[in-house]
Amino acid sequence: MSHASVSKPFGHAPTISRRRYVLLGSWVVMIGIMSGSGCKNEGPAVSANQVSGKVMLGNVPANGATVTFIGAGGKKASALVDREGKYVVVDAPTGKVQVTVKSMAGAGPPLPTPAQVKDAKAGPPGSSSVAVPAKYGEPNNGLSYEVKGGKETYDIELKP
Repeated sequence: MSHASVSKPFGHAPTISRRRYVLLGSWVVMIGIMSGSGCKNEGPAVSANQVSGKVMLGNVPANGATVTFIGAGGKKASALVDREGKYVVVDAPTGKVQVTVKSMAGAGPPLPTPAQVKDAKAGPPGSSSVAVPAKYGEPNNGLSYEVKGGKETYDIELKP
């Protein structure tokens, strides 16, 4: 077999081999993808809608409860309530929302009932929690809010 009949892939250009063209092309594609895919360090992403506040039953924080905002079309966004009763719902649906608050079942020792909280004195933040009445765990419970957009505050006062 004669080597004279084998054609070169890029004609007679002896300066750059085919392998180097492939490597160079791969680098160009990778740099293009990285520059357009958000690989820049721009800090943490900020949600368009963020609602924060406190959830209290009487003078006791609803520690460990879940707050859920339910918007049009059933879009939901939720957050856990911390020991001080604070919550932050990220990506809350815009417009009128129904708000639900549910106790987390089985999360630690039994929580006091609303009747036990009625006469409680306020203690240091996180010193006690309360079982949220079941009615607040369902939509159309009387809790609603209008999310306008951006960072907002909505404190939720629950009644036994």
